[in-house]
Amino acid sequence: MLNKFYLIAVFFLALTFAGCSSLDVAVSKKLNTQKKIEKIVVFPFQIEDSKCGSEFADAVSHHFVKSQKIDVVEREALDKLIEEDKLSLTGIIDESKAARIGKKLGVDAMILGRGTAEVIKGYHCIKSFSLKMISVETGTHMVTIRMAEGKNPNYDDLAKDMVSEIMDAMDRVEKDRAAEEKSVTVDSKPKETIKTETSEPEDNKAE
Repeated sequence: MLNKFYLIAVFFLALTFAGCSSLDVAVSKKLNTQKKIEKIVVFPFQIEDSKCGSEFADAVSHHFVKSQKIDVVEREALDKLIEEDKLSLTGIIDESKAARIGKKLGVDAMILGRGTAEVIKGYHCIKSFSLKMISVETGTHMVTIRMAEGKNPNYDDLAKDMVSEIMDAMDRVEKDRAAEEKSVTVDSKPKETIKTETSEPEDNKAE
């Protein structure tokens, strides 16, 4: 009986480690020159062999909202514009089309993602995935994240990790910008002149 429980425990541990995924995060240096990101839109993700793209994108939006540091466009407003542009008929949203919608929504950046998945025992298992945070104004890829090849049955955890990476990158940029502004302020202050007392000439001294 103990051997049976031991084998079951080993089996579930193996599944746990098999499902783990590592994230490869790249942050563009141009992120430092972009204006502060205050509002974003998350487009439905394109996931091959699965219909979880919309739910996955909603999970990412949810964790951005939970951060309480950034505004996220409501899904209904996004769907309305997608329908108006007839993009829902193809299901494919490229960067130029997304940027056009992003400008209409008045956002600073947009989130796009694509990957592959398969359904195993009712779970949408993400095999590979890449996410891009793109400036609507300039088209710059500010942050890109790639998930290493593997199966992660919990896309909500993956969404949470990716949003955490993006928010950490933005926090670092804000700290660097604040430090730079403080340094410029200090350097621009006029230097104080130090007055030195001079001794009175001997001829002017009262006798």
